[in-house]
Amino acid sequence: MIAAVRGPAQIVSGGRARQASQGGSVSEGDIIATGANGFLTMRLPDNSIVSLPSQSRIAVQRLRRVALTQGVERLFSLVTGRARAVVTPMDSHQDDFRLSTPVSVSAVRGTEFRARYDEASARGATEVLEGEVEVSA
Repeated sequence: MIAAVRGPAQIVSGGRARQASQGGSVSEGDIIATGANGFLTMRLPDNSIVSLPSQSRIAVQRLRRVALTQGVERLFSLVTGRARAVVTPMDSHQDDFRLSTPVSVSAVRGTEFRARYDEASARGATEVLEGEVEVSA
């Protein structure tokens, strides 16, 4: 669910773009983009949040409960710009929260961190604010 939005922010779903609005939904496969002076925060069902400041684009790769293991998968791909995640501690080892860029993958089990990726330079970074983040290139 979109918890907050300010300025230009779009959700592309099935090739169709719509303006993001507070209380709106975000689904697996959606691409979320913020424009100049735009900002968007998503709140996931477990109360984890993912925020995008201006000039950022992220793809929602997976938001699902796996029937076989009952684990919850939350996978995001930062295409360009920055993202901040505050991840609620996970109850099960089957649960997964990952934020990837074209040059790295950050996986957490309950922490607060930021990631950024610059398309022009093909450089990325992960900054841990609280907890631990495992990063691989």
